[in-house]
Amino acid sequence: MKLSLSIIIVLFISSLYAQTEKIEQLQKSIEQTLFVKPNEAKASIEELLKYKSSLPDSVVALAYSQLGISESQLAHYENALAAFDKGVKAAEKHPKLKANIFINKGISLRAQGNFEASLKILEQAMQIHSQRLDTMGIATVYGEMASNYNYMLMGEEAIIHLRKALDLLKNSKDPKKHIIKQKLANAYLNDGNYLFAKELYEELLPIFSERKDNNYYYTLLNYADCLMYLEDYKSAESILLEAAQGLREIENYEFAYYAKTKLGTLYKKRGQYKEALPLYREAYEGLKTQKSSRLMQVAAEYLEVLAEMEDPVMGLEIINQVEELKGEQIQINARDEASFLKNAIRIYEQRTMYRSALEASKKRFIIHDSLEKASNDFKIKELQEAYQNELQREKNDVLKANNEVLSLKNSKQRSTLIISFVLLGLLVLFVFLLYRNNKIKERFHQLELRSFENEKESIRKQHQLETALAQEQQKQLEAKEREITAMSLEMADLQNKIKGYIGHAVPENSEVKQLEKKIQQAFRETNYWENFKKKFIEVHPNFGTHLLKKYPLLNKNDLSFCSLIKLNLSNKEIGTILGISHHSVISKKYRLRKKLALPDDVELEQIIQQV
Repeated sequence: MKLSLSIIIVLFISSLYAQTEKIEQLQKSIEQTLFVKPNEAKASIEELLKYKSSLPDSVVALAYSQLGISESQLAHYENALAAFDKGVKAAEKHPKLKANIFINKGISLRAQGNFEASLKILEQAMQIHSQRLDTMGIATVYGEMASNYNYMLMGEEAIIHLRKALDLLKNSKDPKKHIIKQKLANAYLNDGNYLFAKELYEELLPIFSERKDNNYYYTLLNYADCLMYLEDYKSAESILLEAAQGLREIENYEFAYYAKTKLGTLYKKRGQYKEALPLYREAYEGLKTQKSSRLMQVAAEYLEVLAEMEDPVMGLEIINQVEELKGEQIQINARDEASFLKNAIRIYEQRTMYRSALEASKKRFIIHDSLEKASNDFKIKELQEAYQNELQREKNDVLKANNEVLSLKNSKQRSTLIISFVLLGLLVLFVFLLYRNNKIKERFHQLELRSFENEKESIRKQHQLETALAQEQQKQLEAKEREITAMSLEMADLQNKIKGYIGHAVPENSEVKQLEKKIQQAFRETNYWENFKKKFIEVHPNFGTHLLKKYPLLNKNDLSFCSLIKLNLSNKEIGTILGISHHSVISKKYRLRKKLALPDDVELEQIIQQV
């Protein structure tokens, strides 16, 4: 019996030891592959999670966080968010770990382009670190918030957050401080402060070179961008070659191909298109096999070079390949897609595929519209929140002052009552009590005055915030007008090009006549003029109503013509959009002046701008 029990104990201990050894091997594998080989890291993490019932909560939470990071690297964002949520649940008793998982989730949301949701998650991480007085944690969150603002092209806000982070870490020797400095350099780069960015990169690179890992080579890529902006192409070339070679050696093939793209961009800037072309081709094919989220960006730059070299055949091949991959195998960024469509339009024009060019232009217009709206909505929301917070704070200050006044009034009444009773028997205390009463009155007057000043200051700040909100809305209006004008001119120019091509065609050719009919039909179906009017009404909804009320003799065509004048377009631009000559525009303006019965000393444009 004793022998059997001993055997069972030995087997149990052996099994436990084997399981522990397996878990340690898996954790080591995860550590080595997490940021380099996401597929291998994911497989190891999933294997580790099979033992989660025997693992501590903190280890399980960390494993789910690492799984979310791997899924994000593979652009499986829904899976990543689900993994992070499981990690948060497992880390309920470990606030620091929970906050770090929130940070990783925020980074994943940012990679998807969901910046507002990312900032909300980062705010949750900030609350946890603030409650724990964790200076490094707070600084890390500031750094990630700054990265969001960089992607949102809000460079000034990014720099403010990074400076807050560095102020917190000014006496720290933690190596994470260098990461914050790196983010600050990136913010300066995005904001156009290339000399500041260059100084920071040159300070950080010797430190990062001690461990030639991903972070070192990523910094080299950004440093090369900075040097290109400063037109130091020779230095940038040697740095990009080092980065491409180093990334390949540590098996980070995605960024190795991306480095080749930047090298192609350098040659393109120097006008060396023949040297740039094979690099773009290599990077494009490599990123396609990697199913990289950067494929669309590289494809857009590749198309631009093909358009410059007038190689529409290869360009059309790239367009078709990207369309097949889009949405299924690669993650698409809206700004990259807009850039891709811009260059695709050039390729379509070179191939005389005008209908495809029209469709691409229309799609690009929609993407620009949605990007502009998202940016403006975020800015307005930010201003409104600031306005509401400031207003509430001022109201609280006023309410506090009023409560103090009321409290003093009650105190005064009590004092007066006491004086009335005391004066009956204690005349000696009269002078003292009268003096005290006068002091209370004086303080009461001061508090009333302070309350009045607070109300005045509140009104002044409210006015400032309302003015800022009005200015932002005016900027939106002007941007919308510029967008309407640009897109209308683009569409009109495209149609004029097509009409010009038709005009030079041989009249006797039946195929050309048939093509002319199809293109005219496409014009009627596209009806970009109606799209222009809808967009104009969104920006100036009451313009037509007010103009008709003031000048009831105007007809529908007159209103359309007035809307173009309202946009401050030149006669040439109006003629381009309407498809008429410069002199015809002047004649239409003259007839419109007569219809409006304007005196000679009154400008037509001035009257319309006042509506």
